Amino acid sequence: MGIDADEERLLENIRDFGWHGEWVAGADGEPPFVYSIGFIETLGAPEFIVFGLRLEVMHDMLWAVFRQISAGAAVLPDARWPEAIPGFEAVSRPVHSTQLPRGHFGSAALRHVTRGKALESFRGVQLFWPSRIERLYPWQDGCPEDVVALQPRLDAPNVEGRA
Repeated sequence: MGIDADEERLLENIRDFGWHGEWVAGADGEPPFVYSIGFIETLGAPEFIVFGLRLEVMHDMLWAVFRQISAGAAVLPDARWPEAIPGFEAVSRPVHSTQLPRGHFGSAALRHVTRGKALESFRGVQLFWPSRIERLYPWQDGCPEDVVALQPRLDAPNVEGRA
């Protein structure tokens, strides 16, 4: 069985650039998002996800993080990514284990498993961006509601009880 054009493009991007960005339009009121595929195999780092901005901006944010990790930046809880958005600092937080089964990293998790790794070993990190004026993040008091609504908190436990 052969691979289709989308799979071929994914493999080419990982081979040529080290990673692939997968765009998801969002469903059920969820904002659009982009996640990485290939950070794990190229950098030994978790896959990253970012929500709620224009596709090009989110993709550029992931590129900036990829470059910084390639240059030696560590992926730690509450890591700061000063070059992710021009003039702003993004913050990354690990995706809570109860959020991973929800499917936000679909193709990345599938690739992880098809490369012989256990799904339980898959790790994701969410990249958060601040509000434009207040420069507050979704977990901070006073962060504007539109900024909070555009960035679902995958770093928090899934209390909805759904996978």
